[in-house]
Amino acid sequence: MEQMDLEGLKELQDCANYLLDHFPEARESLCQQGKKKWIEQVSEASVTMLDVCNVSKDVMALVRHSLHELQLTLCCNESDINEKIAAYNRYRNKLKKGTLKCLNMTQSIEQNILFVAEVLKAVRRTIMTMVESLFSLVCILWLERRPSK
Repeated sequence: MEQMDLEGLKELQDCANYLLDHFPEARESLCQQGKKKWIEQVSEASVTMLDVCNVSKDVMALVRHSLHELQLTLCCNESDINEKIAAYNRYRNKLKKGTLKCLNMTQSIEQNILFVAEVLKAVRRTIMTMVESLFSLVCILWLERRPSK
């Protein structure tokens, strides 16, 4: 089984943190517009997703290790096969509990998906408004500099 690659998610979180830390104007603007709650919910969803990934990764590693030991025991005809089977069953139960925990965590994230989509739409609208304003300003300046005939 391939190891989970969480670098993309970490990079996304780092970028969001960098923007909020290094551009206080953006943070202040969002807060002034009543978007502080949005920022907190998006950050919370990112942290929850990281937790889900870490729990999944840890539990799967335990089960994989236990299964590997069980396979070695079966191949080598070792005498402690009952202990290995019991250990495998314990890890399998941990996997079930971990899976349920992850599902519950992702369900809370799913409830926020619509909210995140609304945030992204609002960000897009804000960017479009800023670009339109910039173009309007450039056009006005260009028209003012143009010599009259």
